[in-house]
Formats: sequence, C-alpha cells, structure tokens
Amino acid sequence: MKFIIKDVCCPKCNAVEMHPNGKRLLIRGFKYADENGKWWSQCLVCSGGYDENLVFNQENHNPSKGWF
Repeated sequence: MKFIIKDVCCPKCNAVEMHPNGKRLLIRGFKYADENGKWWSQCLVCSGGYDENLVFNQENHNPSKGWF
C-alpha cells in the first residue's frame, strides 16, 4: 500500500508546511523516524522558532518541542 501525503498540518496550532512567502518551512515534514519506524514531523511554530508574525528567530527555537 502506498500513501501520498499532499499537505502537512500541525495538529496543535494548525500551521501548514510552507511559510506564506513560499521560501521557508513552518513544518519539517517527516524528518525523523524512531526505533519503531514511526515518522515524526516538527512544527517550527510550536517549537518557538517563529513569533506571532511568522518571523523566524533561531535563538527562540527549542529543538525538543513541536514534534508530532
């Protein structure tokens, strides 16, 4: 069976994968696979990387947050 995922959306904040400017990511889709073979994505909004105006600030990004 083959699954095709067209769009990734954060289940917590509803951010979509691409930034509205089309040049940056809001979600790192299917970035990490755990030992059970489950794929995880990271929402950079929920990890603190983006502020309410979707301006990215690396200093605020917490790599351990935003996973789904």
